Amino acid sequence: LEQSKLTGSFAKSLTVATKPSLAVVDTRGSKTIRQQYDNTMHKIFEDNVRVNAKNPNKLMESLHLKKFVDEQDRQSNLAHTLDMNDLEMSRARRDGHRLER
Repeated sequence: LEQSKLTGSFAKSLTVATKPSLAVVDTRGSKTIRQQYDNTMHKIFEDNVRVNAKNPNKLMESLHLKKFVDEQDRQSNLAHTLDMNDLEMSRARRDGHRLER
């Protein structure tokens, strides 16, 4: 045991062999070629939009506000649907009262 400690190969012989895994690749921190390509294309597109747009501030503002406009449309459609359901229910009640008379 003492001799194996001095030679230094004792610890190496007792380690468990490991296989490379995706976790090692993920922790590496480098970008893949696809990520680099996507980032470059987004930058080129954004630069072209800023240069070629008549009013780039207005364009960027509309892109930012799009999610709010979509939510407004969704709520308007929901309100319209609920109003139509209320109208149908009131008509059904009215027709039911007419039949009772």
